[in-house]
Parts: sequence; C-alpha cells; structure tokens
Amino acid sequence: MPQMADIVVKDQGNLDFTLSALTPSSGDTVPARWRNEAVSVYAGNRVNAMVRTTYNGNKSARRAEVLFNYPVVFTDTTTGIQSVRAVVSLSLVAQLPQNVAQTDLTNAVAIGTNFMAATLMKSTLQTGYAPT
Repeated sequence: MPQMADIVVKDQGNLDFTLSALTPSSGDTVPARWRNEAVSVYAGNRVNAMVRTTYNGNKSARRAEVLFNYPVVFTDTTTGIQSVRAVVSLSLVAQLPQNVAQTDLTNAVAIGTNFMAATLMKSTLQTGYAPT
C-alpha cells in the first residue's frame, strides 16, 4: 500500500504547489486527505483533495474515487472578508479489476493517467469544451 505523503505538483506558471498530507486513510471507505495550507487563512477556502478506495459490490475489483477541489476566493474590498465565489471540482472514479496481471493494471493506470494529463485534456477542462 502507498504511504501517506505530501504531494507537490506544478501550477500553470510551473511553480511548485504543495498539497500537504492531512489525514491518511484508516481503512476501506475512509478517505486520505490533502490540503494546501498556504493559499488562505481559512481552511474552507483552501485547495483540497481526497482519495477513497474500497471493493466493488462482488469484490471482483477495487474502486478508487479521487476528488480535487479548487475554491476560487475573492476578498471584499470594503470589509476585507474572504469568500468563495465558486469551486472548480475535478473527480475520477476508477475500477481496478482484481483478476488481471499486475503488469497489465500498472500499464493501464500509467496510460490512463498520462492521457488525463495530456495537453488536449487540459485544454478541454480549461475551456469547458470537448475537442471538435
């Protein structure tokens, strides 16, 4: 099993963006959670992510759910109070069959996650439109 750790990714300016490990999963259906601690003084206004894993109904596959939330925060110039205007939310649900070779599963996950990180997929999410 993977060990809980901070996750460092690149932002649009190619700068490091750290999601700090908050709580590891304590077992099936209990999510592991991360949060960026630098973007706001209010915890509810911070970028956060979680992953939860469990078996599917007949236990023929593991199911992984990943959720990433990016609150868009603005500060009222009159009061100085921060508020969340909207939340950009990305989610992924993966079915990981238990009756396949680990090499096949490893390759499928590598190709699938690299597909999601491809420039065309990023453009689709940034514009809100599928490629035409």
